[in-house]
Amino acid sequence: MEIKNELIDLLKQIDRKRDFGEYTMTELQKIAEKAIKAIQEYNPESDSIVELKESIRLSDKFHKESSYKSVDNIMSVLRSTKFAIESFLYKEFGIEI
Repeated sequence: MEIKNELIDLLKQIDRKRDFGEYTMTELQKIAEKAIKAIQEYNPESDSIVELKESIRLSDKFHKESSYKSVDNIMSVLRSTKFAIESFLYKEFGIEI
């Protein structure tokens, strides 16, 4: 699968949920990990990798604090993950989502 399509599919996975309470920190962390893998194969020097790793770090922090069910914390991880993927698509391919 082309990297563009793979990353767009990951964004669609994020957007499929109808309510923020339906998200889990673990789901978002797995999406970030998949995005890192795809981006590293295409451009291992991308700033988006750093941003996605920060999303994972936040997720780990919230798990350790047992605050991973907090909607605010989930939204922080969701926003940073989504922004990193969208930013990469725009910088590399000029795709705005």
